[in-house]
Amino acid sequence: DTIILLDGREIALAVETKGWEHRTVDTSFSERIVKGPQQGFVEVLRINTAIIRSILQSPDLVIESIDLGVTSTNKCAMLYMQSIANEKLVTELRRRLKSVCMSEVLTSGVLEQLIETRKTLLPTILSTERPDRVVRFLLQGSLAVIVGGDPFVLILPVNVLAFIHSPEDEYVRWPYGNMLRLIRYASLLLVMFLPGVYLAIVNYHAEMIPTQLLMAIAASREPIPFPIYVEVLVMYFGFELIREAGIRIPSPIGPTIGIVGALLVGEAAVSANLVSPIMVIVIAVTAVASFAVPNQELAMFTRIATL
Repeated sequence: DTIILLDGREIALAVETKGWEHRTVDTSFSERIVKGPQQGFVEVLRINTAIIRSILQSPDLVIESIDLGVTSTNKCAMLYMQSIANEKLVTELRRRLKSVCMSEVLTSGVLEQLIETRKTLLPTILSTERPDRVVRFLLQGSLAVIVGGDPFVLILPVNVLAFIHSPEDEYVRWPYGNMLRLIRYASLLLVMFLPGVYLAIVNYHAEMIPTQLLMAIAASREPIPFPIYVEVLVMYFGFELIREAGIRIPSPIGPTIGIVGALLVGEAAVSANLVSPIMVIVIAVTAVASFAVPNQELAMFTRIATL
């Protein structure tokens, strides 16, 4: 660190100037966009705060440093706009951060679970890797928390619409942005309700289906030995297995395994009369709709909500 002594003053300034080995500022990996700023946060706390200060050049920007952890101390920074943020929110977040009592808090994911109140499947705190998005929320009165050693920043409080909106919506003309948001809303409804609605209509409300389509569904399901809900669960868990395998496998062959595995498993399952072709289409549409959700926390919620 650096100590600054001022002539005629009895107080010295201690400035944190120590450096660490770290990766350089690069593009955001989890929130890629085509148009707009491309830089993302890194694992060093002071670099992240410097990026935000370079974008939001205002004297109202306040950055408070708070120590977390007992056994291993880690620093976090609470950011807010003094003239915009609600003082009660600032006081409450400061209290929650200082009341955290754990041996170590090394990631934003752990801190998020410690400071949130509502025990719900829906996410209540937004996690982002993009500095421009943090600045936009700060200017709207929200608060941000940066944890040392983690490139993801927590933003709170937020509503559920913040998880559906993409950062790119702000960088295109409003007709295009509104159209993209409508597509995401439709995708969210599809991924949560399409398998359940299909099962409910085929099993209990067949009169809602046109006659020709009903005959096609009945003909495709005639050789299937399993009930329709078993068919849905088997296909859904098969898709989840392929998705997890594609994430864990090294990146050069991950997409290939996902595409080839889905094609081979789907074709083999239909040929062996284990699932119907229409069920493959329903699960495929659900899978594609799940990839349109821009936020990872909301995507995890939809995977449970589908079940």
